[in-house]
Amino acid sequence: MRCADQGAVLATVLLTAILCGPVTAGLFDWGWREDFEDVGRWKAEVSWLSNADVDATLETTEGIAHFVVPTPGRGMKWRCHLRPVTHADTPFLIVTYRARGLRTDFGEYFIYVDDEGKREARPLLLRHLVPDNQWHTVAVNLSSVVQGESFRAMAIQVQAAKGAGAELWVKDIWLAESVPAGVEEINAVARSPVRPDVYLPLNGEAATRWTARTGWLSNATTDSAVAKAGRADRLCVSQAGRGMKWSWFFEDEVVLTGHRFLSMRYRATRSVPRSDYALCILAEANADGRDYAPAIMPNDLRHDGRWHTVTVPIDDLARRFPRIRGVAAQVQAGANDASLEITSIGFLSAVPMVPAADLLGDVGTARRMAGFQAIALAGQGRVPLQDALEAMRVADWSAREDVALSDIPFVLPGADAVLPGTGLVERAAATVSVGRTCSQIFLLTLAALRGGEEEVYRREGRLTEIREVDRFRISLRYTDGTTEGCFPWNVTQETFALSDGAQVLCVFADPTRTVDRLTLTDNSDGAGYVVVAVTCRAGPRVIKDPDDTWLGLAVRPLKPARDESLVRRTGDVLRIMTPLATCNLSLTPFPRIRELRNDAVGDELFGPDHAAAYLYTPRANGAAIAPRSFRLAECRTNGDRAVLTYAAEAPIGVRFQLDVSVTDTGEMALGGRLTNASASPLELALDGPSVGPVRLGNELTETCYLYPGAGCSIGSRPVVRRDRFGGRFPLQFMAGFNPVTNSGLYLRTEGQREMRDYALSKDDNGLTFGIAYPRAAVVPPGGEFATVRTIVGFSNGDWHAAFDAYTRWLQTWYRPSSKRKQWFREVFNFRQRFLHSYDPLYDPATGTYRLERALSEADTHFGGIEYLHLFDWGNVPRIGRVYGRIGDHSPFDEYLSGGVKAFRRAIQGVQDAGVPVGLYIEGYLLQEKGRLGQAHGREWQIVTQRGDPLYWQDSTEMMVCSGIPDWQNVQAETYAARVRELGVDGMYLDQFGFANSGKDCWSQTHGHPRPSYTVESEFELSRQVRDGIDASKPDVALYSEETPCDVNSQNQDGSFTYHMRHCRGTRPWVPLHMPRFAIPSFKTFEILVCDRPMGGWTEGVKWTFFNGEGIWLEGRADEWFRPETLAAIRKCHAILRAHRDAFTSDRPRPLVPTLAPGIFANCFPIEGKVVYTLYNARHRTYRGPALSIMARKGVRCRDLWRGSETTPRAGKEKRLELEVGLQARDVGALMVTW
Repeated sequence: MRCADQGAVLATVLLTAILCGPVTAGLFDWGWREDFEDVGRWKAEVSWLSNADVDATLETTEGIAHFVVPTPGRGMKWRCHLRPVTHADTPFLIVTYRARGLRTDFGEYFIYVDDEGKREARPLLLRHLVPDNQWHTVAVNLSSVVQGESFRAMAIQVQAAKGAGAELWVKDIWLAESVPAGVEEINAVARSPVRPDVYLPLNGEAATRWTARTGWLSNATTDSAVAKAGRADRLCVSQAGRGMKWSWFFEDEVVLTGHRFLSMRYRATRSVPRSDYALCILAEANADGRDYAPAIMPNDLRHDGRWHTVTVPIDDLARRFPRIRGVAAQVQAGANDASLEITSIGFLSAVPMVPAADLLGDVGTARRMAGFQAIALAGQGRVPLQDALEAMRVADWSAREDVALSDIPFVLPGADAVLPGTGLVERAAATVSVGRTCSQIFLLTLAALRGGEEEVYRREGRLTEIREVDRFRISLRYTDGTTEGCFPWNVTQETFALSDGAQVLCVFADPTRTVDRLTLTDNSDGAGYVVVAVTCRAGPRVIKDPDDTWLGLAVRPLKPARDESLVRRTGDVLRIMTPLATCNLSLTPFPRIRELRNDAVGDELFGPDHAAAYLYTPRANGAAIAPRSFRLAECRTNGDRAVLTYAAEAPIGVRFQLDVSVTDTGEMALGGRLTNASASPLELALDGPSVGPVRLGNELTETCYLYPGAGCSIGSRPVVRRDRFGGRFPLQFMAGFNPVTNSGLYLRTEGQREMRDYALSKDDNGLTFGIAYPRAAVVPPGGEFATVRTIVGFSNGDWHAAFDAYTRWLQTWYRPSSKRKQWFREVFNFRQRFLHSYDPLYDPATGTYRLERALSEADTHFGGIEYLHLFDWGNVPRIGRVYGRIGDHSPFDEYLSGGVKAFRRAIQGVQDAGVPVGLYIEGYLLQEKGRLGQAHGREWQIVTQRGDPLYWQDSTEMMVCSGIPDWQNVQAETYAARVRELGVDGMYLDQFGFANSGKDCWSQTHGHPRPSYTVESEFELSRQVRDGIDASKPDVALYSEETPCDVNSQNQDGSFTYHMRHCRGTRPWVPLHMPRFAIPSFKTFEILVCDRPMGGWTEGVKWTFFNGEGIWLEGRADEWFRPETLAAIRKCHAILRAHRDAFTSDRPRPLVPTLAPGIFANCFPIEGKVVYTLYNARHRTYRGPALSIMARKGVRCRDLWRGSETTPRAGKEKRLELEVGLQARDVGALMVTW
């Protein structure tokens, strides 16, 4: 059964849908439209005007908005927050209005759109209007005034003339592809004459057209090819994780002027949507100095191995580049043998029609197959198929009764059919009556995806696919009254996702029960669906349920193969024998692993064709030293240890030493040193060790991995990860495991603040681990470059062995510099608010603070908050963000009325209500306009590798090097002073924690290595800030923007983090934030989306709950969050707060064993109580046993998610089993007490 909140949301959606009613015209009409049905979305912005009329009103009658400014000479602006509105396909803004008493004699805007451009986008001005009390319709081309590809807010301004009040009626505002007949276009620009369509000649040999450009991208493959494949040019990249760009320069220039669209017919196979373009145009340099521009983006393509036609507007390209000299194409390989095949590239005046054959893909003739039965759809829908076909520009559709798509038989209706479906601009549902007992239901579905993607899912770009059960789901209702939900399997694309176009969707049903009906729920703007045909399968399933392939992750201990460890040399082989495994190293010419075997289970990790890679790669003066340059000079062994020394004299004099030993815990320890044996300084570096590729067990699909970086990668599919030690990779281990053969291998390090990268990859050859050291050091004669101690461990088929080994080592040295705050650990709703924007909490007109409004809003919408974080308190007009730093301007001098005392009183009022308060301060940015910036900015500023001073993008804020001692002192004194003055409970270090390469400093005068490493400098600065805060007031929390690496986290109490957001990109088995479990006293708050609306991503809220973390909440609650998202936040918050004793446990355990593959559980134990959070990674409802617990006297179990008691049932070996009911891709929570 659905939880109460989900049911309420679904009921709301269903109320808006006409499931089986009369035909509704225009369901597939596309183009954003504001119909003013809910004028409550338009907020009066009194603070935006100096002459605001507080008596201004806005109301609506029969869909016509009526704006009134009653006071002569005054005005008002109303703002409406919008889902990102793209305008590339519909560039004309059309407005129908009537006005009287309006002031139109000056250049202020009538309509403003927030496109986040550098200049204010004002498509219509007040002077464009005619205040004659008559209806007018005007149009304006947005492409001439809007810089961004979308806008996310709109404002309307009304200014009353001096003699009377003003009234404005607006009937409609909408976007259109062209200017309707009879409508006046404001500032119309004469269009270039339409030119005949031009198609590039793709006849002849492909290799003579396309030239590989290895220098055009950083991950260029060494194995690319161009060939002819039938009529297509085929561009190939053989190596997964690599890419290639090819250029094609024409014999004669092509004129773009007069063409509106670029169209390409293509097939992309095993490629991924990555990098800067799929196709770009090449030209002579224009006035901006650019000689190329992306035309088709990687996300515009569908990488599914099927033929498609992509069409993009090129009006803007044609303006910037009237003529082009060529094109360039790019392929980024997601797997080996990736390719892009192209049959046509055309510059056109109109969007071309797509043949139905291309839309449907490989169409076969259905054979009569027993067990399949078509469901008649007549009378079940409201969507005219012809409307959908026209909207998707599909030609040559015809009815057929013998079609096979993806080997599934269907009966295709004619274009005049009216079918179940949902429209493009509605959130609705459609129902299909089934009345069959079946194992599978196949739906041939047309999906039209239009407009911009929601910003919570992707910052820029168009809506190209839907993977979230939040946005699309199908539910089955059986005749016995039970229901189950799912996200359908896309048979056509072999994935759980929906894309634009035709696809066969599969819903797996219970073959023992009769399906009464099927309901498709569309909860996304910009998506429309038509169910064209439905076929039921009554016999055995012909498509295997991917959710049945989940590997069981049971823990099975290993019995050691031997009691003693040994390191012994025999000829050219050094044998390292641990209790569990054997590793044989070839010694010449340079050490490399010859054999690797888990003796406890008899698992040979290297196959017979394994080409052993060298363990280390030494570098000198920027170049790798060839292994053949070395000779083994000495090998000393002593029981469980060996020291190997290699000498290289030509072309450069260095010595390499490898220390190999077996640790007390039975692991293999490695340490490498590269010594300068020459007479001159050398720039030295040493990468390694590199271990692999290995196969755990015989089946590559069973070789799994855990990489605890940002968006923790846990799974078994091909992957390429490499991240710097810091916010992207904050812990020091990674693991491979095979739960079937019970074999595992892991790599961990025992380092501190040394710059290094961690790499893990899986391809057709197996799994590879590696450590790299990107920063070389200038080493004097006799000096050395040393790697950190690196441990290679063997285990059972459970990655927890690596996690436990790492955390045991962590506990030997990890000591927070300040006692962790229990109150801070109990914060779960972390609210960011602003004094000066986004429903501001400070009124500059009266000089009063309204912080209490943040609490009442949070109680209503979020179920309360435990922390109020104030963002923009440190702003000074005409200067910027300065925070009253020591020696700089202060917002309390003139800007914030009442100074420090008034602000402190306002803060105290919130604290008295039981909510702690904290302040934002920038960790890196220094305002160039401020006193400190003018006095020391250039001296302290980060210098890039090119020698340029670094600024925040498009601003006057300077990025300061965090390794500058004077800057460290300024920051420490500033934080301490603000704590003393304002009595706050927490302080924030913005941008700290990432420690990314973008903050590397190459200054020659700062005194640090080149480049600097921000893990080192952030550690020192945060330590000083921490000490200053502690000296000012006890029990004050310090937190940063991202979870720092383990070493640096000692100086803080917690951080924001983007790990759940990164999981959207990495798509792990289960969303997991490993630092939260490795260092549980360090508090984390997930930022699901920053400075953008969270919209309807309830799944992200639930992922956060699954990890037992806090959530960071920003933006107006009534605008930035959908009702279902707010409901999820309230529900999760209530459970987290009610059981904060468990969720602040010092012994949380990630991914404990469960009884069902694909059902994951985290454990939060305290004395006498355990709370389990559960996650159903399957795409169907799961009902059944989930957990096995110890049978104890007085055991009680409660389902916290459903709010009901549950009775354990007897299990095996005197244990108890707990059953759950979990919706697809949903969470749950169980509490066990005794």
